[in-house]
Amino acid sequence: MPPMTTKTVARTLTKTIVPPRNVHSRSTWVREGVKEKPNTTAIIDAIMPFFPLSCQVISGWLSNDDLYWKVNFHWELLVARLKLFQHRKETTAHGVKGAQSILKNLWTVPPNPTHGYLKDKNPSDTKDHTGHKSTIERHAVLALAKKEAKLLFVREGVLTTKHEKDPPKSEKPWWLSVAPVANPTKGKHATGYALDIAGNNAETTRIATALGASLVFNEASHVHVEFEKHVP
Repeated sequence: MPPMTTKTVARTLTKTIVPPRNVHSRSTWVREGVKEKPNTTAIIDAIMPFFPLSCQVISGWLSNDDLYWKVNFHWELLVARLKLFQHRKETTAHGVKGAQSILKNLWTVPPNPTHGYLKDKNPSDTKDHTGHKSTIERHAVLALAKKEAKLLFVREGVLTTKHEKDPPKSEKPWWLSVAPVANPTKGKHATGYALDIAGNNAETTRIATALGASLVFNEASHVHVEFEKHVP
């Protein structure tokens, strides 16, 4: 298959039923620090005219180090949210006990250092020294912990399931803490064919689907969008 270019992708997209808006500039459409490969740039530039100002690309191509960092970011975020949850005056004794159990499991596979990832301006700024094998083990424990925490947060009223696809600002950090995180050995971010788009989940889902994305996955805090080799 020939390499994808901005021109060829844009020509394909103009045939869809999504009308162009042409309201974005590169600086409003792509968050500072987003990494790109040539195919990522082609996709970003081609779909830019179709999205409203309420949507912004927050992640594109990610290296292996970035993907490992992402696991650690989510590990630290969930630990922080569980601790915050424990100290809510509304949290029941049963809720505190449930959080303690999840935290205990998370602390069996901590990164080194255990903090700093949440404050990083760019992925992989904080370096984990535990290695590839430990990161994969951490991801497996984290994936289960997120499922358990989601059930706990919903039961205790921190999260409202009707808000899952487009949560209010106050709930977004909580939804992000329980959102699935991809296994760092899989996924399209490493190939450059995946984007994370934040700001307006409903519009992003609608537009990306209409533009022929091969995968549109709403992660509450943002929408993960993939284009399989090309845009149909």
